Amino acid sequence: MSASVQRENFTILFVSPTFTPTSTPTNTPTPTPTPTFTPTSTPTSTPTFTPTPCCQPYFYSCW
Repeated sequence: MSASVQRENFTILFVSPTFTPTSTPTNTPTPTPTPTFTPTSTPTSTPTFTPTPCCQPYFYSCW
């Protein structure tokens, strides 16, 4: 009888790790599209921000 109870406990432990990976792959593809948007906005904002601050101080000095 003792062996039967131990075997039942082992089955519950095995079910726990099986549920964890099910939620892990669902969250993995979510962060993938995030980095794809970052590089697209990074190069576009870098060259646009460079001429803006350079033109402002130049105009201020001319006035």
